[in-house]
Amino acid sequence: MPETNEIREYGATTETDPQVINREFIKAPDSKVVLLATNLSRPDGFIKALICGEIATSAELQLRIDPRFVRTHRGYYMAPKPRYGEMGTANDYLSFSVGAAQKLYASSRPSDSPWRKGLGIATVADKMINTEPVEVVYGNFGLRKLIENIRKRGASSPLEEKILEMSVEELKEYDLKPPVEDLYELVQLTRREGLLCGDDQAEIRIIPEEGRCPRVKMSDTIIFIPARSRDAFERLMKIKIKDCVRFSEEIRRTFGVDVTSLTADKVLEKYRNIYWYPQANIDLAVKYLTTHPDSMKMFLH
Repeated sequence: MPETNEIREYGATTETDPQVINREFIKAPDSKVVLLATNLSRPDGFIKALICGEIATSAELQLRIDPRFVRTHRGYYMAPKPRYGEMGTANDYLSFSVGAAQKLYASSRPSDSPWRKGLGIATVADKMINTEPVEVVYGNFGLRKLIENIRKRGASSPLEEKILEMSVEELKEYDLKPPVEDLYELVQLTRREGLLCGDDQAEIRIIPEEGRCPRVKMSDTIIFIPARSRDAFERLMKIKIKDCVRFSEEIRRTFGVDVTSLTADKVLEKYRNIYWYPQANIDLAVKYLTTHPDSMKMFLH
């Protein structure tokens, strides 16, 4: 883990060059790649997760904290008129995109424009798939195009042979929602073929287990924040901390955090796993770490 979360100064390097990053993301062999599962957030939910120390489901937050504490995707950001507290718009699961960052949930309102580069967290994908109760939401890999490429060069793995043997209908269903046990290899295959774009692809969700909604500790992830937005981010965090004080008792009871004693500096100082990324956006930041596992290790336990 880094000893400090101070921002480093970057020039035009392999860490920031989009052409180099995208080329390495496609060309790197599987042995040199560690796929990430990413959860992108809008500023309000992201900062509240940093304050509380965990990402929790909107359903649990509405129940344990307050309906006004949560801005849901469907009920607040995508609604013609933003609204709070409708359980029909809340989720009891946590969604992650495997391989490439899914940008849909990064920002959707003009007031969020400073954050369009992306805020979010990531963890090692195969670990999540193998240790958490997950289900595939969809694949959407574009396997019809992939089959064309495989036929031209020949199948090189049992998975590719299985795909080639599928009927049109079987392939359509498999592409839409592949089994969990095939997902990681499918993402790698799609990545190598240059078909992994992060637009509604390879989404999984951690689902409730034994009636308990899932949570993810922020300290167990890589936290992505754009380096050039740090001052603006700290100013917004001060506002959010002040706003959270009215829910201080509920937050203390749920997460064991005393919001009344927090400052922006105190919140950020406790996270040595922040990647103040210098790339143009979070998509490039995720791709860079994916092909540089040694750099990734700096931020994970």
